[in-house]
Amino acid sequence: MIGIDIGNQSSFVAVVKDCGVETVDNDYSLRATSSVVAFSSRNRILGVAAANQQTSNLTNTISSFKPLLGLRWEDFFVLDEVQRVPYKLVPHPSGGVAVQVCYFGEERVYSMEHITAMLLTGLKVTTETVLKSVIKNCVMAYRKEAMMKAHTSLLRRNQRMICYLVFVLYCLPFCQKVSGICIFLWQSDLDNPNILQERCLLY
Repeated sequence: MIGIDIGNQSSFVAVVKDCGVETVDNDYSLRATSSVVAFSSRNRILGVAAANQQTSNLTNTISSFKPLLGLRWEDFFVLDEVQRVPYKLVPHPSGGVAVQVCYFGEERVYSMEHITAMLLTGLKVTTETVLKSVIKNCVMAYRKEAMMKAHTSLLRRNQRMICYLVFVLYCLPFCQKVSGICIFLWQSDLDNPNILQERCLLY
C-alpha cells in the first residue's frame, strides 16, 4: 500500500512496510520530489532533475501548475497566472488551460492534466523500482472542508480523475480524506507484504 501526496512545490511517496509507514526516497536519495516537469530537445525531465535545470530552461520548465488543474481559461486566476509564470500558458480546445513548450525541436501543447500525469508517471516509476512491484490502483481523497470550497469544484475533481486515467491507474470514487485513510487502512494487511504492493492511495 502506498500513498502519494501531490503538492504545488513538492510531492512525497510513502509505503506501508514492516508494520509501519516509510517515505520512499527518489533517485537523488531525497524524500521530497520537486513537482516540476521540463522539456528539452532530447528528452522529458521530471522531478528534481527538472528543477535543477529550471534557470537555464525557464520557458520549457513547468512548475507550480497544480492550482491550474481543472480551471477554465477565462478564470481570473488563470488570467493573472499568464502574466506571472515564465512558461507560456494557452487555452486548451476543451476550454481549460494548457502549456506550450518546445519538445524535440517542435512546438507542442499539453493540457494541465497531461502535465500532472507526467509527474505521476515519474513518481510511479520510482516507487515501483523501490517496491519491485507494479502499482495498479489509487484512491483520491479530499479534506472535508476543502470539498466545500470553489477550488475543489466538481469540474476540477473530474479533471484530476482524467489525469489519473492518463497516468494509467484505476481510480476509485472520490471520498473525504478521513474516508480515504480508512480505505487505506482497511485494505492494508500488515502481515502480508504481497498485498500491500498492489494498491495506491493518492490524496
